[in-house]
Amino acid sequence: MGAEIINNFKDKKVWIFQSNPKYYRILDALCTLDEILFMVSRYRSEIQKGDTVLLWVSGKYAGIYAIGIVSDQITERTSPEKDVKFWVDPSADQAPKPRAPIKILKRFLGNPILKKDILNIPELTYLAILKQPNATNFRVTEQEWQALSSLLPKAETISPQDDIKKWAAKQARGGKIY
Repeated sequence: MGAEIINNFKDKKVWIFQSNPKYYRILDALCTLDEILFMVSRYRSEIQKGDTVLLWVSGKYAGIYAIGIVSDQITERTSPEKDVKFWVDPSADQAPKPRAPIKILKRFLGNPILKKDILNIPELTYLAILKQPNATNFRVTEQEWQALSSLLPKAETISPQDDIKKWAAKQARGGKIY
């Protein structure tokens, strides 16, 4: 990961974008796509091109599975075909909604930063996704970013662990295997 990401907080903001594998096969998408169009339900006027995004998967194995960057401005749009195939119910995502394209910089599918480990770090006690997890977009403070950035794995892994893969497949209502 380049120094522009580690030092990014000085010029840009850092966000957590959450995905629920019951609705979107995020691990499958991360194995395949280099850019994902992500819904923005909060902070639309604050999230900007160039901001850092930590991609969070919700559920039993909740945690950070990738880091990316907002590659263009948020606009109202539907998911492109490359994204639609990962929706468990593709018809559920037909209405235009505010979305930000996230260019994936590094995947941690085999060694994610799990919520259970984050909970043990005092600097992350008030991380918004831990306090009020029922949203899609979460602000990360500078102090939280310092703690989280030190946890980011050095090596990229593009294949999820078997137990996580099996769990995620069960979550997807469509029953598709990752």
